[in-house]
Amino acid sequence: MVKKITLSELNDKLLDPQANENELAQYFKASAREGKPFSIDLEIDLDKVAINTEIADAATRSAALLNVANNLARMKRVAKFNSKIADGYSGPIIVSEGDSWFQYPILLRDVIDCLMDNYAIRSLDAAGDLIRDMERTNEYTRAIASTRASVFLLSGGGNDLVAEGNLANHVAQYRPGAQAADLLLPSFDALVGSVIATYRRIFDKLTGTFSDLQILCHGYDLPTPAKGPWLGKPLARKKIVDPVLQKDIVALMMNRFNEELSRASAAYARVHFVDGRGIVKSRWHDELHPDNTGFADVAEGFHHVIDDVTKPKRRKRGAGETSERPAPARSVRALSLHIGLNAVDPVHYQGWDGVLGACEYDAEDMAAIAQSRSFSATTLLTAQATREAVLDAIGAATTKLEAGDIFFISYARHGGQVPDYGGDELDDRRDETWCLFDGELLDDELFECWTRFAEGVRILVVSDSCHSGSVTRMALSAVPRSGHAVLSGSGSGSSNSLRQR
Repeated sequence: MVKKITLSELNDKLLDPQANENELAQYFKASAREGKPFSIDLEIDLDKVAINTEIADAATRSAALLNVANNLARMKRVAKFNSKIADGYSGPIIVSEGDSWFQYPILLRDVIDCLMDNYAIRSLDAAGDLIRDMERTNEYTRAIASTRASVFLLSGGGNDLVAEGNLANHVAQYRPGAQAADLLLPSFDALVGSVIATYRRIFDKLTGTFSDLQILCHGYDLPTPAKGPWLGKPLARKKIVDPVLQKDIVALMMNRFNEELSRASAAYARVHFVDGRGIVKSRWHDELHPDNTGFADVAEGFHHVIDDVTKPKRRKRGAGETSERPAPARSVRALSLHIGLNAVDPVHYQGWDGVLGACEYDAEDMAAIAQSRSFSATTLLTAQATREAVLDAIGAATTKLEAGDIFFISYARHGGQVPDYGGDELDDRRDETWCLFDGELLDDELFECWTRFAEGVRILVVSDSCHSGSVTRMALSAVPRSGHAVLSGSGSGSSNSLRQR
């Protein structure tokens, strides 16, 4: 029997840096708020903590304590990370960003809690985080850079999919004889697509920024709806009360999310999908969170992948081979930039917005193709694709690539022509352009970009635009001086050409 303590005594325990979370957990219980399925609120257990309701500020003091409790896990994780590093830790440095599967404060030992037994992890996790908010705040990029992490763990999407009534919004009213596939509305697939697009943008940014970073993500196991506010009650409001049908609907939703995230991850050489389905089984703490043993087994799946992507591969020595290893050859570096604009800023084009339908999709698809071939890809979409941003991105590549490396750039958008001010366009006296968001980029400017690459760097240009065959023409005259071979790809009626002089 836990001895009942006062609010002040609980306050002292929370503020103690040596406090044990297992002991603290005795004084709290989870408060599940409908509409916030992956957000954990803690309530003080009034059977174990005495609160004098006559004290005017008791409620305020209780709320303050809960804030302390919710922040305690992150504070302890920072201290544990720093302690591991100070003690001479030699394993991979890891940054994690995620929802309540990565941080379930006080009451459960979640995935990151388990992994921190073996690894130094800089945890940014917070229950309730949306994947779109993780992308927007972008804490992880700064943390990866500052810690020089080699592994990034990402958990998200649950809130985006079923928070704020989304589960009920994407399920039809029950009708006799209907199966799960009949009741799950097409809008759910559109929602999954939006979440996966956010994942892709995160993958694009990180693989383009950090050339050696390994990224691990996961879906969720298939829970059984109960009478809780997250799954069971929203389904019941749609008159879906049969437990088997409820379970089938939730399984269909979770499987679609898992399959789409797995497919998106497979397009990137350094992104790894950890499939947790079938691991938790019946070991659920509530409708959406495993219990401690379930979380431990999910963490074990991460552990195996982390070890696989961070430990050097070994091979047996053959007869006559010595243990002395030759210096490894420098691996070829492959960088790519993918530009797609569905519109331009009319302010810079005399009122013309030049709307097109799918250029952003083209850029994302080209990035996926590049990443499937081990390129570190960056995308610039519509308002991001300014003249300065494009020139800066190309310039950044010139500082990183050496002889034998390759730079691949694709462009999907209108192409234009302007009068030739340089006097070098003898055929038609016009410069070809790319129509970027805030102004046109001339072929002369692209020419200048190509000449700044180191000798021997290969450059591949695929321009899906008008004048695609001539927008890179100027680069050909640079070959005798720089040693570049420029492959120009057409997208609007001109032929591909590879020329070297």
